[in-house]
Amino acid sequence: MSQTNNKSAYVVFSSIKAEAERRIAEIGSNIQPTILIGMATCGLASGAMDVKEAFKL
Repeated sequence: MSQTNNKSAYVVFSSIKAEAERRIAEIGSNIQPTILIGMATCGLASGAMDVKEAFKL
């Protein structure tokens, strides 16, 4: 990778990192995880209903 491409990648990464840090600071300590369970036919066939029930406990 050329030095120009390295610098460009660094600039892009820095802006993504700054945005992520801004969002984390905005959320603060009120972070609540979201768990998604695939409930389409393939998910149901793989036991998604059991997983959903386990999270209800």
